[in-house]
Amino acid sequence: MPNKAALNYDVVVIGGGMAGLTAALSSGSNGAKTLLVERHPYCGGAFTAGMVLHIAALVDHRRIGRHDEMTLDPKNWIVRGLACEYHKRLSQYGAALGPHWDHEPAKVIFDQMLNDYGVDVLYGTQFYSADVHHNQIDSVELIYRTTKLTVTGKTFIDASGDGDLGAEAGVEFHFGRESDGKMSPGTLSYMVADYTPDPDEPIKKMIVEAIEKGELPEGAIPGIIDIRYSEGKKRNELWCSAVRQWGNYTDPIEYSRMESRGRSIGWEIFRFLKKNTKSFRDAYLGSIGQQIWPREGRHFKTEYQINASDVRGESRFDDVIARGAFYLDLHSVTPGTLGWDIDEHRPVMDTYFEIPYRALLPEGVDNLLFAGRTVGADHEGHSATRVMGTGIATGEAAGTASALAVKTSRRVNELDAKLLQQRLREQGVII
Repeated sequence: MPNKAALNYDVVVIGGGMAGLTAALSSGSNGAKTLLVERHPYCGGAFTAGMVLHIAALVDHRRIGRHDEMTLDPKNWIVRGLACEYHKRLSQYGAALGPHWDHEPAKVIFDQMLNDYGVDVLYGTQFYSADVHHNQIDSVELIYRTTKLTVTGKTFIDASGDGDLGAEAGVEFHFGRESDGKMSPGTLSYMVADYTPDPDEPIKKMIVEAIEKGELPEGAIPGIIDIRYSEGKKRNELWCSAVRQWGNYTDPIEYSRMESRGRSIGWEIFRFLKKNTKSFRDAYLGSIGQQIWPREGRHFKTEYQINASDVRGESRFDDVIARGAFYLDLHSVTPGTLGWDIDEHRPVMDTYFEIPYRALLPEGVDNLLFAGRTVGADHEGHSATRVMGTGIATGEAAGTASALAVKTSRRVNELDAKLLQQRLREQGVII
């Protein structure tokens, strides 16, 4: 890593979740001097820190639990490119079963990939502010503990999830639902070890009945409860995504309360099952996700915003740079409410909606791109674009576009979409 007084890069990526990691790798592989900034001590975001082990939207979401050729073989996935490289490297250590990945080996493998692709990374480092002049970001200020760093760049990518860079750069945004600002809830995941499955015990049904009887607190839901895979085998660990919390994750006081409540609810669910089932009798709480993972935050004003009609109608665009394979998964914005605020739309295998390059381009800042949850979408459309598989796809597009812009001495909003499409196809991306 260069001396802190001379941090100058072609491309600076804020956020090392799956979108930001992919953006940095694709930028580096295309020859741009790239820096990745990540507040956690490792990459992967919701996958590693949040223990969200299903990489949704690599395939049609309904197939994610299946073990057939269409699901297990990346050659048949809707999202490919670097997604296939992740799968290849994880599979070498038994850490991938189709789109179901093992988060602990991934932390090491992602480090190896950053090194192989020539990307510098700052871990444990927070984005703080942006210096913007004439519709262009000149530099960003970062904080590592009590140390402040200034980093200049030619192009910047906001893959922070909550859109911290975009907001500081002055891009217009609103929170959550357009009518009232309410947002879909976040999720806390955790692992239960020494779980012994009993086919006669319907765990999800028991949780539902306990919620209805008031035996479990508000925020407990049936959720996703599934066996963990490690080294290619099923293990006696249970992955539990059965806690929801509602609120604004950009508010430190509100966020801190949600974290505390979320852990308390997860503990109560575990203790209830340990007391009332054979499956959990000898189980113990193995690990808790490093944070509750938000589904929704800021929605930025971009040159195009994905909406519900685009998802349902499987829209096509001339400037397509990624495919989305998720459905309108709009969890209720009403605290304590289980279910969805919109009729579901689940695309069938080999169908998808397209994401245009314009959805990555903010209005008002010429050298900034969005990737992952920050991609332009309204409240409803965002429920389909926010997931990690789509984040990988938009991250690869953003990183490639940034490197091409640097190489051709253009701003990202001046880049020829056809040139970007050609390069993405050369990288194995299907568009």
